[in-house]
Amino acid sequence: MKKTPILLLGLCCILLCTINSAATTSTSLPFTSKKILDPTLPYYFSVKEFLSLTPEKYRELTGKKMSFFQKIVLRSEQQKVRRSLKKREPAILSDFDPFGFVLGLFVSIFGVGISYLINYKDTKKWAWIGAGIGGVFILIALLL
Repeated sequence: MKKTPILLLGLCCILLCTINSAATTSTSLPFTSKKILDPTLPYYFSVKEFLSLTPEKYRELTGKKMSFFQKIVLRSEQQKVRRSLKKREPAILSDFDPFGFVLGLFVSIFGVGISYLINYKDTKKWAWIGAGIGGVFILIALLL
């Protein structure tokens, strides 16, 4: 009975050693001379580099091909940055306002009115979106 746990412990140690040694070996591609970036690690672009980024350049950097929807998102985010640079505003990639959304979702039309009283940039838009989603939830609840 005492030999079984020792045998299992030894097998686990051997398994962990082989997994660890396999993970530490580098796998470099012999036909590429450029450094391939790890997509799981953050890589920071300057604004100029981001605006000139194409799917082909992304493939060269990471070694992975972008899907159709990823290409669309890349182009739309580049357009947002270009527009904000033309307006000389800081580049904010998302205009989501959680306060306005929660106002519209939970307080409905009164929340939209409160957002107009606050009169902040994106609060009104997201209050209307939240009120619309809340209205859809109410209609679904009434129909069921």
